[in-house]
Amino acid sequence: MLRGLVLTAVTSLACVMLAAQGRERRPLQVFEVDSPHPDVAVWLEIAASPDQPGTLLVCGMRVATGPPRRSYGFVARTDDAGKTWRRTLTVDDAPFVSEGTCALGAGGRAYYIAQPGDGRRASAARLRYYRS
Repeated sequence: MLRGLVLTAVTSLACVMLAAQGRERRPLQVFEVDSPHPDVAVWLEIAASPDQPGTLLVCGMRVATGPPRRSYGFVARTDDAGKTWRRTLTVDDAPFVSEGTCALGAGGRAYYIAQPGDGRRASAARLRYYRS
């Protein structure tokens, strides 16, 4: 269900981008952002490129459904308005990764911030910045 909502949001944004360029608005389509996965995707965000129509990022956090209990961040990107997606980053170098957010800048440059930690002590968490 959640993945379906994300896919609809991605498609909606792509349609808005196309309409803003004076193209005819078409009915919404649903695209697969990520392959079927046993872990649950949460804290999802979407970002659109300011100067490259059709370039979108979806980022978020996945929570493992079985032991060991872990979470990790991910970023997926499309350059064709959602028709094809590829995973561009996985942050899984700590037991818990949270507080992820993403943005797209000029020229399609991607930005992602996440906070890996051990899940027990706030002092162990470090904010990390990634860019393409």
